[in-house]
Amino acid sequence: MPANQQPAAEPGPPPHGRDQVQRTLADLRERGQRSARARAWRLRLYGLLTVQAGIAASIAWFVAYHFLDDPSPIVAPTTAVGIVAASMGSRLRRTIELLAGVTLGLAVGDLLMPFFGIGPWQTGVVVILAITVAVLLKGGGSLITQAGGTAVLIATLEPPVHELSVPRFVDAAVGGLVGLAVGLLLVPIHPKRTLLRLAEPVVNSSATALHSLSAALRIRDLGEAERSLGTLRSLTSQINALNEGLSAAEEVVRLAPLRWRERDSLAFHADSIRHLERSIHSARSLTRRLTTALKDDEPIPEEFPAAVDLLGAAWVTLR
Repeated sequence: MPANQQPAAEPGPPPHGRDQVQRTLADLRERGQRSARARAWRLRLYGLLTVQAGIAASIAWFVAYHFLDDPSPIVAPTTAVGIVAASMGSRLRRTIELLAGVTLGLAVGDLLMPFFGIGPWQTGVVVILAITVAVLLKGGGSLITQAGGTAVLIATLEPPVHELSVPRFVDAAVGGLVGLAVGLLLVPIHPKRTLLRLAEPVVNSSATALHSLSAALRIRDLGEAERSLGTLRSLTSQINALNEGLSAAEEVVRLAPLRWRERDSLAFHADSIRHLERSIHSARSLTRRLTTALKDDEPIPEEFPAAVDLLGAAWVTLR
């Protein structure tokens, strides 16, 4: 090879391959950012609940150990954490259901275990009967779960002696009251802040879906319109969480003295949430009808894309 001749450069990946790699990397970065934002949102939303659960468990353990003479408090802190952290719904109702479930599980266990003894099939029978009674009483999920769980506790952790079950009910009552006091009196949630955080994914996703629908209408992209409709349909779980948060917020402003001053402003937020639900229902109907129009190749007025864009901007204003 002549001295002044450079070796031929090795061929690189074709342009199409490089574009595909870049798109894949960009997609991975976007997914990572979305995941990080979602985790940060959940931490902001449930951060206070974790603090409430820790405080409630500590207080319930202290009370059961020092005032109920329970050498190894288990039921009281467990019940307290269950009241605080089980969900964002009505804690007062869940406390009543939980204590009713504990009573039911204790009663079934006390009645049957002296006759059946302790063992695997005996545990199964006691749980089936406890849950059956809870279902016949039309109990909610907390009552059914607690009845079955307490029946397991009675059937496996203690001998079939009636006197040993009474302290467990007292422990559960103390734990429930402590959890309720911490969640509603000592460290109550901030009603408006909680609702705004729960509404954030609903409003953001709805606005994004409407803007995407507007873009799809301009170029008659059926696939993008169907994705927008799918996004709006997928908001059911977020709307349910928002309604549970509203129930919790209304309970807090009703029972927590620290939040009584929030009653008037919370009523305004509650009214806004009702309008939000109606608007999402209407947006789903609109998107479904426009998607059908694209699928059937129907004419769509030129003003529609701009109108849908304006509707998406209104969602942001609502937020």
